[in-house]
Amino acid sequence: TDGYSARVTVHGGDTELAAALGTLGYTAVRWDAEMVRPDMEHLPAVVVPEGYVLRAPEPGELRAVHEMAISAFSEHWGEWEGADHQFEEWIEDPRFRRDLVVVAFRGSQPVTALSNSVETLLDGSVRGMLETLATHPDHRRRGLGRAAMARSLELLRAAGATTAYLGVDTDNDNRALGLYESCGFVVVSTSVSYRKPMPGTEERP
Repeated sequence: TDGYSARVTVHGGDTELAAALGTLGYTAVRWDAEMVRPDMEHLPAVVVPEGYVLRAPEPGELRAVHEMAISAFSEHWGEWEGADHQFEEWIEDPRFRRDLVVVAFRGSQPVTALSNSVETLLDGSVRGMLETLATHPDHRRRGLGRAAMARSLELLRAAGATTAYLGVDTDNDNRALGLYESCGFVVVSTSVSYRKPMPGTEERP
């Protein structure tokens, strides 16, 4: 729970559990998928729209990147609320690598960002993790997300990754699922999140 509602996640199309939650007053609110790129060959070309620069942020630019991501995700249920501790958690995470953060700048303003990391799997192989792709609402539908994805895959391959992973909200209004599929990712698992308001509280928007 979050103090406002009880939440349950149903994995892999468990229809019996989903039906039971419905009878208990839960409502489906989010549809997610895990996606994998099975290899790092034939990567998409990096095409940066005119007027933008794609690069890693400098240390002093990281907070502005974080605040842009907050703005980009403000319309999504369950996303960041912008507390300072969340910024600190991001940059102090042992997996954080500033050189694997890809940002599109318009002048000095960050407008698209994709945070990446790498992890070593049990078999010794390295997998790239594309963690958070955010584009400011005023700069969407210009190819910035695809450019950041393509550059990220190049960087992850250079860091030793032989596969790549990401999670996506499949009900995303910004057509993220189609973008990821066009970059070589395939769905490997799905889940649905259900929510039920707690007694005596008003449901959060």
